[in-house]
Amino acid sequence: MKRFCFLLMTAVSLSACGLAVRMEARDEMNGSKAAYKSCLAENPKNISACEALRLAYEADLKAFQATAGGASASRDLYDP
Repeated sequence: MKRFCFLLMTAVSLSACGLAVRMEARDEMNGSKAAYKSCLAENPKNISACEALRLAYEADLKAFQATAGGASASRDLYDP
């Protein structure tokens, strides 16, 4: 019985860590997306000025997809 409780507590702890990682990745991705959208709004005639932010957003999106399974997040890439 003690072993079962230990395994259960370990599983709960690991799932909580995974949740924190997914939430952090989501927050990073949303922050990059907001910065990229803001840059696009400020530079409608010079989109190339936002290239670094686009690349950062794409990297954060891929990291989020890797942690969250990414099925619903994949459409975010084409909807800044």
